[in-house]
Amino acid sequence: MKCAYCNHNLTAHQPVCDYCGANNPEYRPQETEVNTLRKQRQAFDQSGLGSEINMLLEQGQAEYAAEHYAAAIDCYTRVLTLAPQEFAVYFYLAASYSALKRHEEAIRVMERALPLQPNNAPIYYNLGMLHKQIGHSSEARRYFEKALRLAKKESAFKNNQDFIKSIREALKEYKRWKIF
Repeated sequence: MKCAYCNHNLTAHQPVCDYCGANNPEYRPQETEVNTLRKQRQAFDQSGLGSEINMLLEQGQAEYAAEHYAAAIDCYTRVLTLAPQEFAVYFYLAASYSALKRHEEAIRVMERALPLQPNNAPIYYNLGMLHKQIGHSSEARRYFEKALRLAKKESAFKNNQDFIKSIREALKEYKRWKIF
């Protein structure tokens, strides 16, 4: 199956796309996760937050598509206040800040996503791109190198040479030259 947002390959057991962080609508948790997720969802639905979060996400995506980035930031920030575990929202929020050239804030948002998925290569790639945009060369290189290491290890990325190629292209600028 393919991600609806970036067309990256997904399996039914991946809750989010490893490339862009979007939720996988066809996600089927393994049986050991089902009871925990069922309890979480019941508590969420009983609180009424589930529908509010979906509404805010849809509104945020509409605002972003209309290039109303400040309004999108407001929606995504409210989602993360209600549901800080919503991994994909960190990408949307960072993209909104970045569109407004508020790269430092985008970096902080992406860094908040790291604990949720510490081995997610796209997070490190995006952090590298954000640091590159504000001229932090050493940080950019460090994040690109980490993204490449993770992408090479992750089976989902081994088959996605385009992503690995993008990371290598970004790293070319920071290539160390040996003096002979």
